[in-house]
Amino acid sequence: MAAAASRPENLTRFCGKHGLCGSSAVISTRLNGHKVWRLITGNFPDRLSAQEAARRLPAHLRALKPWP
Repeated sequence: MAAAASRPENLTRFCGKHGLCGSSAVISTRLNGHKVWRLITGNFPDRLSAQEAARRLPAHLRALKPWP
């Protein structure tokens, strides 16, 4: 699953606050010509497994609409 931000430290703080850092990575990419940082968490064999994991997240994290 993934989330995005304009600054990597925001994602590092977020994963620490929510206990996601153990299975996460912060990577950079470009979106519409702008550098964007993404938090990738979990290791899933397929999209269906990632979608199921997203459904099991606590409500406050599901409300942020993570994408698998």
